[in-house]
Amino acid sequence: MIKKLKIQKPVFGGEFISFEDEITYFTPYVLPDETVEAEILSTRKKTAFTSLKKVITESGSRISPDCEKFSKCGGCSYLHTDYGTELSFKKQIIFESLERIAGLKFEGECETVSGPRYNYRSHAGIKVINGKCGFYRRQSNTVESFPEKGCMLLNEKINEYIMQGTFNKDFKIAVDSENRIITGNDSTLIEKAGEFTFSRRLDDFFQSNMYLRTEMLNTVINTASEIHNRETLLDLGCGTGFFSIPLSLQYNYTLGVDIQKSNIKSAVKNKSLNKTGKLFFEAGDMELINPPVRTFSTVIADPPRAGLSRKTTEKIISFNPENFIYVSCNPSTWARDVRLFADRKYALTRLYFIDMFPGTHHIELVSLLQKTK
Repeated sequence: MIKKLKIQKPVFGGEFISFEDEITYFTPYVLPDETVEAEILSTRKKTAFTSLKKVITESGSRISPDCEKFSKCGGCSYLHTDYGTELSFKKQIIFESLERIAGLKFEGECETVSGPRYNYRSHAGIKVINGKCGFYRRQSNTVESFPEKGCMLLNEKINEYIMQGTFNKDFKIAVDSENRIITGNDSTLIEKAGEFTFSRRLDDFFQSNMYLRTEMLNTVINTASEIHNRETLLDLGCGTGFFSIPLSLQYNYTLGVDIQKSNIKSAVKNKSLNKTGKLFFEAGDMELINPPVRTFSTVIADPPRAGLSRKTTEKIISFNPENFIYVSCNPSTWARDVRLFADRKYALTRLYFIDMFPGTHHIELVSLLQKTK
């Protein structure tokens, strides 16, 4: 069924919504104020998901995408508009998520941190079909091959390697700070962020935006430096020590916890590669940790897209931190969790939007919640 829609605003996930006959329609690759024809793919109660068939009235913000595979490959969501407009969409989504889900308004300034729109990804998982490399199509397990010159989001050296190679199965690839191409999950990379050095396996979690990872780290360091009480720090989901190693220089005691033992193994190695304070690492589930220190002046968490579980939230609150630095890659679950902390008398006092994945629907946030009296 084809439906004529008047597009209203962006929502998280790379889609835009419109309202007709008390039904909310979700459509990708459109822009606010456009009139379009869209095919209804599925419905659920008063919600319908559609695919774009025709733009009847174009927005003045619409441009020709720089990538010929845009809307075929599922990697990007916003290449049909300029980068400034993309950033404004994402910032709008942050504030609307906070208001709609958490019932809160942030009165302060949300600083935007951004960098180059293309060639920023230093590592990625590559899909292979019939010898061709690519990414999945949107909401599909079908692989769309890269354009002739490679993916515009990937580092140029990665694209060169992919375009010159022959592959018969999916693989992971990275270029490290020493400009080496690395493949194979057990391979070791050397990464740099600011003055800090990180050794990691390709399978370990690490921020993939080579231009903004230092900016993200500095944002967290500067946020921590504004905190008056820097006695004890707990870093939940510490990965390879990306935040806990630099922050340990500000705190008298720092504990990093991660459920992945391989991350902790790399974190311990990174402790020896860098100047650190009194720093310890522990492999374990956020929900179940039982650290030797029973209260922490600051807790930092960087969970996956699902956000913090209710048990983890209760665990954090049980440590009675004065400050909670929340790093999130999903504004919806972030807003949900902020509401829970607000109910326990924590106020949102700092908010940063760091565009770690330009072109895509992903949104990265750094926020500070502080306990009120």
